[in-house]
Amino acid sequence: MFYKACNQAGIKKSAYGLRKLAATRAANSGATISQLKAIFGWTDDNMASLYIKSADRKRLALEAIKAPKKLGIEAKKT
Repeated sequence: MFYKACNQAGIKKSAYGLRKLAATRAANSGATISQLKAIFGWTDDNMASLYIKSADRKRLALEAIKAPKKLGIEAKKT
């Protein structure tokens, strides 16, 4: 039903895509595995762990990029 309504409106998205976006945003905002399971109705940790791991990798990458500035190290311009 949702897919049909999206097609009629000319939107190329699905309910699954919205669910995935919501899970990604929740994990990026710091939701725990237990919280993700409760929100999305998952019974085991597997799916929640995937979103948490992805959010952690993103957070760690951003911290690594910002680390030199925090230490007062500036990139040399060539």
